[in-house]
Amino acid sequence: MCILSEDNKDIDDFIKNIRGMSVSETGYTGPFDKFTNFDELYSWLKPIALETQYSVYPGSLCLMSFTEFTLWILYIDTFSISQNQCREFIRRREANMNKVSQAGDSLQYFPAEGVLVSFETTGTENLNGLNNANPTDQSMLWPFVKIHFKDQQVQSPIDILKQCSYELSISSLLYYDYWRDESVLIKIINNGQALYVHTLHFGYQSRYLEIENKLAIITGGPLFDSLYEFNRMYFYWGDVGECGSENQMNDQFYAMEVQMVHFKQEYGSYENATRYDDGICIVSFFGQISDEDNIDLKNLVTNLNVIQTSDQYLVGRFNNYFSWLLPIAEENQYYTFPGSLTKDPYTQCVIWIVYKNTFKISQTQLSTFRTLVGSDQQMITSTKRREIQPLNNRPLCWT
Repeated sequence: MCILSEDNKDIDDFIKNIRGMSVSETGYTGPFDKFTNFDELYSWLKPIALETQYSVYPGSLCLMSFTEFTLWILYIDTFSISQNQCREFIRRREANMNKVSQAGDSLQYFPAEGVLVSFETTGTENLNGLNNANPTDQSMLWPFVKIHFKDQQVQSPIDILKQCSYELSISSLLYYDYWRDESVLIKIINNGQALYVHTLHFGYQSRYLEIENKLAIITGGPLFDSLYEFNRMYFYWGDVGECGSENQMNDQFYAMEVQMVHFKQEYGSYENATRYDDGICIVSFFGQISDEDNIDLKNLVTNLNVIQTSDQYLVGRFNNYFSWLLPIAEENQYYTFPGSLTKDPYTQCVIWIVYKNTFKISQTQLSTFRTLVGSDQQMITSTKRREIQPLNNRPLCWT
């Protein structure tokens, strides 16, 4: 905004029509009725909006809860307004007849700390393709801005290093129909290569009756208001010791890693979702060796004898077998970053969410997983996992 001595005639009509709105709860419907659309009401902003120079940064609301889930876009050019026209805004009053608060009364400014990024576009790009920003800038924009990373730039698995991460303040993750009595119906199968879990279709036909299934959904956090549908689940463990996970955290492998795989519902299917940068969400939990058995794992571990060899399976409710993951999910402390599938073709389509805290598993319980036999008649382990991939300055956030 630029203060002029003379009125800006382009906004004169707008100024004149706010004069009947001194009290915020009057239900005023006066002269504004003549405006039929946004373009007519705010036409004086259009010349600025058509410009191609602006700055962008992730930030917070300026009022109320100051929640940090806002992407700010600030145009470099300004509109003009006179002192007289400014006074019309200052005259506005709240319902209690006090003057509307002015920003300068209590505004505190915070340092940008390298977050602010400026762009000059041709007018055809949008915020989904900020390839002209350097990796450091991208790190500060993701996940508020959808970014297409170059091939091989954000491969998985990785070593999640605390010193390479930055804090992210966003809403909590929300889970639906995972940990309730009538949770999603799943099939746990020894597929000859891994212990694998997938959801069953609606109207699953059991031996005796047709069972109505439901969807398990995750949303919130770095997914914002998008819905991701639970699709499958993988387990990884080693043949000896405590080196079984795919990902590392602070240079440390874990005895087990459990990965819950979801696809973005609007893309229709898992296969189609892999074509998009934000198509897949993998939620990962690490298992750490403990001296004593984890009693919450008992139901799953006991039933592993049913699926000792390839193509054997069992069916049940998610909560019956995986209630031990709930306490970790409730703590809402995790790392999140863009990455890839860890199996060929290693498509970069994944939003990874990796929880900091671990579940406990004893050596005795872990040895039961190691008795599962694959299609090659060898014990199933994750010793053939993909090697750790470089971070490449990718966004690595924690919350």
